[in-house]
Amino acid sequence: MSNSNGPRAKTTRERKTRTWVVVGLIAAAASVASVMPAYAMTTSSGGDTEVGAPPGGVAGPDVRAIAPDGTRITGFSVSPHGFAHERAVAKRLSAADGGVSTQSGINVTIASTGARLRASVPNGAVLALAYPNYTAFVGCKISGSDGFAWGYLDVETPQGWRTGWMRQDLWYVTQFTGPGNGGNGLPKVPWC
Repeated sequence: MSNSNGPRAKTTRERKTRTWVVVGLIAAAASVASVMPAYAMTTSSGGDTEVGAPPGGVAGPDVRAIAPDGTRITGFSVSPHGFAHERAVAKRLSAADGGVSTQSGINVTIASTGARLRASVPNGAVLALAYPNYTAFVGCKISGSDGFAWGYLDVETPQGWRTGWMRQDLWYVTQFTGPGNGGNGLPKVPWC
């Protein structure tokens, strides 16, 4: 005796299983997305030119980053070193307000795997690729000719600290307190 509903029952069971698997995947993705800031979900899909290894490779340590004040910063360092200009600006601004600032950079988290750190905005040589587990600090930001804001960052790579520019949608502020902030939420990244 054969069951004429056998193949049809199997198809219905498979559909139910597939539906629950898809529902589970969507729920898991929504759960992860709910704990990340929206701007931290940048991915390399869509041909983003600021994520991933460049065709010509990453520039060597002899390629200089151009600081906001025009200073050229070469190579790697054992500590963050690119914020001399920002410290001077912060002291001048604080002095004008009657205060003193010693902050040299705001802690940030890299939001994309392989985010490009550039020598200049927006098309300078790629100095390093940064990853979410790297320590990074931003000193200030500028508006790029490409329509994006760019942060002047020090990023700790396996070779040492590297200074350069990174598009603002590839990092986000994670330091909740700091000099002049009084513990009232995230500090604002100043304009250079």
